[in-house]
Amino acid sequence: MVYGTSWKIAGYDASTGDLKYKLSGLPRLVFAPDGRYFAMGDWRKPAAVSCWDADTGKQLFESEKQGGVTTMAFGPDAETLSVGWEDGQVDRFGTNDGALVDSLQTTASPKCILPTGDRYIGFVRRSGPLGQLVLADSTDGRRVATLSESAHVLSKATCTPDGNFLTIVEKGMIRVFRRYSASDAEAALDRLDPRAKDRWYRALAEVYGGGQ
Repeated sequence: MVYGTSWKIAGYDASTGDLKYKLSGLPRLVFAPDGRYFAMGDWRKPAAVSCWDADTGKQLFESEKQGGVTTMAFGPDAETLSVGWEDGQVDRFGTNDGALVDSLQTTASPKCILPTGDRYIGFVRRSGPLGQLVLADSTDGRRVATLSESAHVLSKATCTPDGNFLTIVEKGMIRVFRRYSASDAEAALDRLDPRAKDRWYRALAEVYGGGQ
């Protein structure tokens, strides 16, 4: 079991509660979906990104690049770590050895990688900490759909392992969405108040559902 704040990380034995290790933390902290790993980076000043084994507290790798980190997200199988840097570069590292899998230039920094691996929820910065949440293509960072027009860099997006539910946390609100087929989406939208038929909900239903 791992407890983390902006400055300290502590690992405990889940059965006994005994302290196993302590680490110095950084402001950006994310955990793998299965809890095996965590990664740290810094958004305030240039720094390397590091990845750690949550059970032992052993560092698995540290990136050669140093920079301000906008977002980080583990892949659905926890075998890769995607890092969005402030300069617009997105690097994907192998979790165990830190090998650079691929790199692309995009404005959409990853917050959540969908289980299919071909899409991710990203944050597009517009001014300071404000921006948009978008659905983007994992191969080229291309924006597929806009999910939220007014998001904060600290807005969160998570997806269940089966990909059937997506949760977005922003502005003190938690929104949970079920994966829809195209016909289900239209039926659901027809039942809503017209004012609720905003673009990002429709985009989520059409694109994330894939028309299946």
